[in-house]
Amino acid sequence: MADEFTEANAASITPEEMQAAIESSGYLLEGRIARVLQERGLWAEPNAFRVDPNDANKTIEVDVIGRTLEWINEENKSTAAVSILVECKNNVQPFAFFVEPQQVAEVNLSRIRCDGFPAFSRNANTQVPELLQDLLGMKEWHHYCHASEIATRFCGFARANEKKKWKAEPMNQYSCSFSNVALMSAVDTDPSIATNLQNIQLQLAYPVAVFQGPIYEVREAMGKITVEKVSHLQLHHFATLNGQMVQAQIDVVTEHAFPALVDKILNEVKTFRDRINALYPRLLNSALDQKRVATQNAARQMFQAHMTPSVTHSSY
Repeated sequence: MADEFTEANAASITPEEMQAAIESSGYLLEGRIARVLQERGLWAEPNAFRVDPNDANKTIEVDVIGRTLEWINEENKSTAAVSILVECKNNVQPFAFFVEPQQVAEVNLSRIRCDGFPAFSRNANTQVPELLQDLLGMKEWHHYCHASEIATRFCGFARANEKKKWKAEPMNQYSCSFSNVALMSAVDTDPSIATNLQNIQLQLAYPVAVFQGPIYEVREAMGKITVEKVSHLQLHHFATLNGQMVQAQIDVVTEHAFPALVDKILNEVKTFRDRINALYPRLLNSALDQKRVATQNAARQMFQAHMTPSVTHSSY
């Protein structure tokens, strides 16, 4: 036993080795990303866990969530909130994204995560519901709609054999991370949103992946590829929610480019606030109508659940 203890003790990591291991991991990156958010006035939540909406026995995690809001109307507490959901990647080797021309950038309107009340507003003349993305002219100012190229595939790199030849790998763990942040952005809700409040409460959610190491864009033309180092690109990815596919547009940035992205997002939230203010009476009425319907539906569901008889089995 003494020999086993000596051998185990001799193999223990030293404080110097611990320091080196931590410095080369992604733990410090998460802390730096949280500080960037805090320095810009956001409340930062590291290691954010939520119940998996697809399986109540499991959880999903995002490395950092940053939150803040803009007042639309302080008198009745109407707000335009934002959540920035960040996955941090400590890539030792460069990571490559295959980009393609974005033929119609306006299609990305459907990937903007805009939730809360009102979800839409009916045209007073036609009574046709108009989505906020259209009503607030988001294709003019939201950066999703300004992307000239979009990534849909990606790969990492590893040694293929003893001759040290590199090979491209699909990196399934990265795909899972992207799906997690996409799913979290789809279900994340400002905790202050409540149907009993007589106000507007809206939230924009932005899924983001921050890479500590270099990222590259790969373009293919006439059977040949070009590789270019970049600091920011857009990725189309997806997650599954209750058996349905949720599409997401993820900002992929280097750590160095992350502060500029946060500034861009905060400017967009101010534009979001101003566009809502320009239509305030109409949107407030829509919000009150939709909150009233949501309250009635919740009450009806509770009543039906209470009135449903329980089934018991007796044995004789």
